[in-house]
Amino acid sequence: MRTITDLPSKIRLTLAGTSLIALFLFVWRVAFSEVSYSTAALFLLGVAGVVLLALLVGIAYARLNQFILRNGGTDTDWLVFPNEPSGLQKLRSELNARPTEVGRGISTVNVRQAVLADLEALADLFDQYRQFQGKPGDLSACLAFLHERFNHGESVLFLATSDGHPVGFAQLYPSFSSVELTRVFTLNDLFVVQAGRRVGVASALLRVVEQYAWSCGACRVSLNVVQQNVSAQALYQATGWLRDDQFQMYHRYPPNA
Repeated sequence: MRTITDLPSKIRLTLAGTSLIALFLFVWRVAFSEVSYSTAALFLLGVAGVVLLALLVGIAYARLNQFILRNGGTDTDWLVFPNEPSGLQKLRSELNARPTEVGRGISTVNVRQAVLADLEALADLFDQYRQFQGKPGDLSACLAFLHERFNHGESVLFLATSDGHPVGFAQLYPSFSSVELTRVFTLNDLFVVQAGRRVGVASALLRVVEQYAWSCGACRVSLNVVQQNVSAQALYQATGWLRDDQFQMYHRYPPNA
């Protein structure tokens, strides 16, 4: 059952603000106006009705968002990408129905855009990925992090499965290029379980990522890779990704980080 804590943070803030304003108006009305108790009670009922209406609107928004997520989309479909090409939904359907032949150990892999129902499987892969990057395991934190990305349409996730078992994922973060005046994506995360490595799962994920980005009108997809990860570098170069020889990347971290 949905509770108010399941609503996106912006809606919760709106509801809280509406309630505070309504409470202030009620106190002001009673304290500084000569009204009868019956009139004050009617005014309070009206205020309660406004707050209830705001709550119902918030729940309706959240339910619509969850419906979109459960049926193969993300809330990026109608909030972040309002001018998305009409063929994008068709592309998702094609990707969902198109298994990819891979090598030994895994017969076929199916790569599709993830939906909210995939959250637990994604969180487990995401936890393994972070441990691979040297972080301690924390499944609950991974679950909460990915749930927030889903809730606010802040990333696009792709899930690779083989015989119904999750074997890899990729996560895109949307952004824009001021110079090119168009959309760009950052391929922030790509992970494949041990059994799916060197048999084509990562290549299948990359193909779907590229197809999605081009269908959104993006001018490029960018990624970073650890300098010591030569196998990943070889994969990217073999699949057409170009090393950046024009720009140097710099980072600024908060003090005492």
